[in-house]
Amino acid sequence: MRNDWRIRSQGFCAIEESLRSTDNLAKVQPYLESLLRTLLSSERNVDVIEDKVRMLVNLISRLPLENLEDHVAQIMTGLCRQGGPGSNTVAKALMQRLPTAAIVQRLLSDDFLHAKSSKFRENALQMVLFALMTFPSTYFDVQALISRATVAAVDRKKRVRHGALDVLAVLGQIGSPKLVLDVVCSAVGQRPDGNHLIAAVKARLARKQLPFIGPDGSVEYALKVPSCRTSSVIMFGADVDWIEAGSGSASPTSTRSRNNYPSFQVDSSGSFDEYKRKPSFQVFDEVKQPIESSKVYSSGWGASKIPVSQTEMLEHDKRRN
Repeated sequence: MRNDWRIRSQGFCAIEESLRSTDNLAKVQPYLESLLRTLLSSERNVDVIEDKVRMLVNLISRLPLENLEDHVAQIMTGLCRQGGPGSNTVAKALMQRLPTAAIVQRLLSDDFLHAKSSKFRENALQMVLFALMTFPSTYFDVQALISRATVAAVDRKKRVRHGALDVLAVLGQIGSPKLVLDVVCSAVGQRPDGNHLIAAVKARLARKQLPFIGPDGSVEYALKVPSCRTSSVIMFGADVDWIEAGSGSASPTSTRSRNNYPSFQVDSSGSFDEYKRKPSFQVFDEVKQPIESSKVYSSGWGASKIPVSQTEMLEHDKRRN
């Protein structure tokens, strides 16, 4: 029975239905750590993943800010363990409640960039890419982020180097290539391999190719390396050489055609003050969709649609039964 995904899905849906009540939401807050641990745990079934992602988005959109801030570290750590489009969708909800810049800075902190798992470290970088491409560039301290991304670029693992170079490419678009190179040269100029990294960053910036955000929240690297099995085109250059000089396997994330995903456009409109004046949170009982975003999400492990309104949820449940 424990292995029956239908039972797990029904359980999550029952909890979600109960939490629609503001009173029940208040009652569960003392046990929030346990609930979040369950929602952020690993899951293979696509339908259950969809239930978890939907619940996390709605929960984050409704929790009082004080409670949410107390559990930011737990949420972000859980999302980086899972990775994928579903985690980026939940991260977007979190960044719409709390200052985006602070969350991105935490993702590039030593706690995340020095985590034991290289997949965890890469997931953190992909979440940074997602944020940089989703929110206005005025939210971010570009120079500080370049400095932290440089730390990730000297990681020994290929997949982390790959993600870090793409982060630097995006920051070069938001700021300037010169700013990126100045910070990188200052940070690694005295390292034995510093010249190789500087050459790699120069090559990556010169490509003028940026990653893509898929409609489901997935992050697709623009740079293809020879060890990517899904790559139909092999790129060469100092940036690829730097990635290949690392250990471990390369990231399975590969690029897609520009016809599939729109190219990255830096949004410099608006200001952080305007962002802070937005309502701190919306009550789920009063709105059909708790966050301002695309109406359909996809989990990190499947391409099924996640209903985000009550009507869609009922129709979705009928189809599954």
